[in-house]
Amino acid sequence: MKVIRVFGNIIFMAAAIFFCLCMSIRPLCASTVSGAVLGRAVSSRVLDEVYKVYPEVTSEQMEEVENFLEENQAVKELAGAYLDVMAGSVKDGTPVSPEDYEALIGELKQDVFPQLMDEMGDLLTEEEKNALYKGIDSQSEKIGQIMAQGVAEITEQSYPPVEAALELYGFLDSFSVKALSLGVVILSGIIVLASGRRRYRGLLSLARDGIVSGIMVGAVIPFLANTAAHVLTNRILGRTAELTLTPLFFYGGIFFAGGFVLLIMYYVVRGRRR
Repeated sequence: MKVIRVFGNIIFMAAAIFFCLCMSIRPLCASTVSGAVLGRAVSSRVLDEVYKVYPEVTSEQMEEVENFLEENQAVKELAGAYLDVMAGSVKDGTPVSPEDYEALIGELKQDVFPQLMDEMGDLLTEEEKNALYKGIDSQSEKIGQIMAQGVAEITEQSYPPVEAALELYGFLDSFSVKALSLGVVILSGIIVLASGRRRYRGLLSLARDGIVSGIMVGAVIPFLANTAAHVLTNRILGRTAELTLTPLFFYGGIFFAGGFVLLIMYYVVRGRRR
């Protein structure tokens, strides 16, 4: 039974770490692309139009608009769709169609621009808001060109590490891989518990597995991911972009907290039995 439990420990920790990576990959990459690429591409065009419509805008107000666009949830979701387009292009070996960009720009117009109008609040009159909307709407084509250029640089030039990263992104973000990894986590956890029923060793073992997995996901992997991101963003963007590691901290924290709760349960149960 000890051999089975050790085997279950290894599988559980490996599956837990893999599951956390699967769940974190999309928000992690989308947030990074949003801040480093898409958000800046959108904000640079929008800020030009803001200044045309409202010349007396202060630098602080311009910065607020820029931060709003780079941190906007709709822009992050759009960045995720942008990554899907790039990953699909690399996987299939086919160029991205104009319809893909039209769909992405359509989401930008529908979800982001109206929120920007609300963000401007009382700064602009309704007439100025209409003028601003028309102005940034006219910039949509240029934003689409920037997005197309980003895809072309990756799919048409020789960037093996970047192509591999996009293929890995598409694999980890697939629903079937997420579901399978979660199933392995649950099954291996049951095996660990069942193989160590005597003196509740399975409970203690699973608690340790959860704590170790949480530390790996919340501390070790973020360090490695940030280092890798510096290399990849330098290759793609020509400059270093910081990775948004919050999803890894979140899922790592869940497993760490779960392991800690199981550890408390073990000592409580053992104390009562004595």
